[in-house]
Parts: sequence; structure tokens; C-alpha cells
Amino acid sequence: MFAVYLSRTGSSSSTFRDCLAAFYGFAKQRPWFLVLSLLFLPTFGVPIAPLLILAGSCWNLEVALKIVFVCIGFNLVFSYFFYKRCLNRFLMKLIFHNKQIRQPRPNTRFNSLRWCLLIQLIPHLPYSVQCYILATLKEVRFCHYLAVSWLVQFIWAIGFVCGGRAIYTGHFGLTIFCVFLVVVYTLYRCFAHYRTQGRGNNVEE
Repeated sequence: MFAVYLSRTGSSSSTFRDCLAAFYGFAKQRPWFLVLSLLFLPTFGVPIAPLLILAGSCWNLEVALKIVFVCIGFNLVFSYFFYKRCLNRFLMKLIFHNKQIRQPRPNTRFNSLRWCLLIQLIPHLPYSVQCYILATLKEVRFCHYLAVSWLVQFIWAIGFVCGGRAIYTGHFGLTIFCVFLVVVYTLYRCFAHYRTQGRGNNVEE
């Protein structure tokens, strides 16, 4: 966000600002770099929000939303198989040293779709952690994981992409509106998560 603003204003009062502006200019001149970043970096723990803001500032809004929609879908598929086939096996071997682990009994209170909704609605849980949890849960089906995660993450992404575009074009009223939408969506996720938790506790009682 700051990179977009500083690039527009031409401010060069500090080395840090120059680096941010240079990074924005690099991403704008080389669209493939930003596309590859959206496709792969979120899997390895890189926050996705700054990339979405950059996408909104570098491309036309309609083009940015289409590219982000496709990139999120690809990354969800890539993350699922990377976490399930590679990272999870590596962590299990590293932690348990090939010892026999007793498999937990399946949780009958939550089916595949409910697990996906529950994990996606947990507030402040990073994108990569959400994907890892859903990829390693045996109760979760791939089709449910992809459908729910794609929908929720794209709704979340729209606010950041529109915010990046608004900052680039100087429409700060639209920027404030996008921030308001993100806050409302975050509050909704918090409310839905705690409501789901309350229902689960009532079922146990």
C-alpha cells in the first residue's frame, strides 16, 4: 500500500521508501513476477494481502479480479497437495521419527463441509495455516475444501484488490469503503466462528 502511494507521489526521503517504490515498480513492469508470487508464495507463509493490494494497483480492476480469482484457485490446489503429500509427511517423520501413531477416532459432530466452514471462519488464522489444517484433516474432502476455501478467500480478496486500485487512482473514499467492508467481513467471521463454537459446546452438553 505504501509502495503504491510513494510511487505516485515520488517521495524519496528515505532508503526504506525507495525500496518500497522500487518493489512496486518492479512488479508493475514485470507482471509475470506478481502472477508467480500469487500462484506459489502464499503456500510458503508469505502474507497474501500485500500481493492482492499490489495486483489491484498494477492492473485494471476487472483484469486484476480475474487473475486473482484464477491464482487463488491454483494456489489452493497446489497448497493442498504440497501440504498433504510433502510437508505433512516430512513433519510427521521429523517429530515422531517413524514411530507408530495411534489414529484418532473420527469426529462425528463435524462432517467435511462443516470442518471447512469452521476453519475458514476462524478469525486471524493465516491463509497458509488454514490450508494446512484442511489438507491434513482426513474428514475433509478435496471438493469441499476447494469450493469453500475458494469462495471465502476470493470474497476476502475483493476488498484488498479494490483497495489497491483505489489507492493507485487516488480515490481515498473508495479506499475507506473497502477498509470498511474488510472490517465488516472480519467481524462477521468472528461472530460466525463463536456462534459455531457455542453450538458445538451445546451439543457436547
